[in-house]
Amino acid sequence: MGDATISPPSAQETFGPYRLEALVGRGGMGEVWRAYDTRRKRTVALKRLAAGQSDRPEFRARFRRESELAARLAAPNVIPIHDFGEIDGRLYLDMRLVDGRDIAAVLAADGPLPPSRTASVVTQLAAALDSAHAAGLVHRDVKPSNALLTDGDFVYLVDFGIAKPLEDATVVTTGGLVGTLGYMAPERLRGAGDDPRGDVYSLACLLHECLTGERPFPRTTAAAVAAAHLHDPVPRPSDVDRRLAVVDPVLARGMAKDPDERYATAGELARAVTAALARIPAAGDAEPARPDPGSTHPAEASPEPTRPLGGTAPGATLRHPAARRPDGTRADPGRTAHEQAPGAPSSLDPGPDGPAVGSPPRGGRRMLIGGVAAAVVVLVAAVAVPLLGRADDPTPSVPVPGFGTGPTTSPTVPAPDRIPVPVAEATVPGRPSTVVVIGDGRAHVVTARTPGVDDLVTIDTRTGDPIGEPVDVTAAGGGLAASPDGRTLYVPRCRASLCALDLVDVASGTSTAGIRVGEIPTTVVVSADGTRAYVLVWRRSAGVVESEVVVVDLRTRTTVGQPIPVASSGIGGLALSGDGARLVVADARVGSLQVVDTARRAPVGRAIPVGTGATDVAVNPAGDRAYVTDAVGGTLSVVDLTAGASAGPPIRTGDGAGAVTLSPDGNRAYVANRFEGTLSVVDLPASRVVGDPVPVGPEPVDVTATATRVAVLGATGTLRVLG
Repeated sequence: MGDATISPPSAQETFGPYRLEALVGRGGMGEVWRAYDTRRKRTVALKRLAAGQSDRPEFRARFRRESELAARLAAPNVIPIHDFGEIDGRLYLDMRLVDGRDIAAVLAADGPLPPSRTASVVTQLAAALDSAHAAGLVHRDVKPSNALLTDGDFVYLVDFGIAKPLEDATVVTTGGLVGTLGYMAPERLRGAGDDPRGDVYSLACLLHECLTGERPFPRTTAAAVAAAHLHDPVPRPSDVDRRLAVVDPVLARGMAKDPDERYATAGELARAVTAALARIPAAGDAEPARPDPGSTHPAEASPEPTRPLGGTAPGATLRHPAARRPDGTRADPGRTAHEQAPGAPSSLDPGPDGPAVGSPPRGGRRMLIGGVAAAVVVLVAAVAVPLLGRADDPTPSVPVPGFGTGPTTSPTVPAPDRIPVPVAEATVPGRPSTVVVIGDGRAHVVTARTPGVDDLVTIDTRTGDPIGEPVDVTAAGGGLAASPDGRTLYVPRCRASLCALDLVDVASGTSTAGIRVGEIPTTVVVSADGTRAYVLVWRRSAGVVESEVVVVDLRTRTTVGQPIPVASSGIGGLALSGDGARLVVADARVGSLQVVDTARRAPVGRAIPVGTGATDVAVNPAGDRAYVTDAVGGTLSVVDLTAGASAGPPIRTGDGAGAVTLSPDGNRAYVANRFEGTLSVVDLPASRVVGDPVPVGPEPVDVTATATRVAVLGATGTLRVLG
């Protein structure tokens, strides 16, 4: 293991370009600091591993491999990784700092969560896990202390340690077994490897704790906990509260000893528990009678007073009586769970409980790997931080000419060296993920209004005002596309047992449950003639997530032939040539492009390597060039699709190069640099960046362009128009 001893640094210690400001927490494998990055002038969360870890070749290799994969995840529930590497013999991760409390701290302070809040938490964590699993990542340590709850009950799945010593209730073996015993799947205890369904089991354990306030198997020794996971019956939440009987079968399947008997994905578990919890009467309703096991007649109602689930019974006291005032506000908020003083219990150590006893999409092209949301793997840590970007970013809010090809659009085309400037800004409710703009000056945005509830909102790009009422598109997959005439929007959704491509009529704002397309639709692109849609779908086969493209005939609203197999997992983007002959698939996991002949429905040649990653992809109007971003390298690569090879060295754009779109003439690329909150303009004929990146605010996640305007969507709720 090497020397894992960590000594507090001296005052004003620096670590490479980082100034260490405050120790957030520490554990057996490392420490987390609030640090200031002197290169990029921002405050970050810096995970610094113990010096001895760098001496282990297999550990170093796994650290780099999984850090690279995790850095490419761009879903809403994923903490962005700015950088990673090694300084002075110490491995490190540089991440965005966010403010919040972990769910373990919330449960300790407030007791069990109400059903609706539990459903929201599980749904968001499931989206994070599914996105990570699709990218080839397994978390291995899902538990309440690794789920960070921020304002508005937005959830991040985080992890403060790559591995913890056995006395911290974490199992670590030379075979790579990692996890906390209280939430570890039986097959992992047996050393059977890292099947994603082990994370589903752990999520079910977390579900039990959120609803009951208790771990599934509260035993007094680590050995007893392990034995319970292996052999004891799955606990029933109804043993704690009879109204939770509707969840018993969900938990029984989620925690099944045999992985084949569990839900295939975390999303399936989340949908099942959401449906079950919706059947529980609201607070104040009569409590349902509980059948007597020995009788065929309904039992009489219990005289026990009814109380809201997740609350406290009349006359009972909270574990922390001073946690809230009578008006519901916190009497003493204290430190956040991730701002503990050194030596205090935190997510880096087990605390007093001991062992186990304790979100392209512009036109649907790009998939924000699991755009409904996303997970940080066992290697990734996250703690509190302000969002990227400048709080004083001056963006004038003024009317602009019509966006697109409508009658009010300015005919002026930007000069080659002209950099667009902000001309308008709109506020989008919730956490938006994707935008498409049509020629009448309307921007359509998919956004998570509240956790677990998605809306399609329409905004006038000339004034920044909303148009009409939001359309409910809950369980949207993260993609969005428009018909060429702008009259219909296409939204991949997966709700209850129906996974389909829904159709939204723009004029009336009505949504139609559309065409069944498979297990988990995520991204959609539409052909230029409006006759075909190509939907990226994830499916699970023999425990492995695979990807395929389903072809939809939009005239008959039916699928065409068999799905087209594409990269096995980790898709970073989907693009279609102007003539519809070539479909280009970017694989973020292995950093490659796969070209598909849509007529033959077959791959064209071998996958084309494009460096360390493939976050998003765009294709020029002629269909002979693809432009691929790499969030890890911060670059834009040019690929000759005819030759099947790179066409020159990558072009450096900025940290977190993500969403990319082209001007209609194909001469410019616009790249959203998510980690630094900027937009880079690339002159494609000259293969160079034009001027300095344009500040566009925190976390730009999508970008779309016309001949005269560029719209940039930020995950924190801004839509900025540049011209």
